[in-house]
Amino acid sequence: MFKTILVPLIAAPLFAAAAAPAFAATPVTEPTAVRVATADLDLASAAGKKTLAKRISSAVNAVCQAPTDYRDLTALQHSMDCKVRAETAAQVHLASILELRETQLAEAGSPAHGG
Repeated sequence: MFKTILVPLIAAPLFAAAAAPAFAATPVTEPTAVRVATADLDLASAAGKKTLAKRISSAVNAVCQAPTDYRDLTALQHSMDCKVRAETAAQVHLASILELRETQLAEAGSPAHGG
């Protein structure tokens, strides 16, 4: 039924390397949305849910990239915070989509709506 799920994510903080030193450590976050394909998945099955979880995790990792210098603890913390926010947002969005889908299926099977 659904071909993709739009997963709202918050981008990892971006550090402006060319900015003035006073602004170099100021993270800038920008909202990002990533489409995660679901057309080939049976979301009623455990295997389908597992595959979707992997796809969401990959999308989160793509948006919330780890810092190149792991000694930069501030950047590392921002990346980890981004991942937590993104995973939470994705799960909330997915739950609302699945709930809407179940409601639509229930209404389609209802004699009052079936005609």
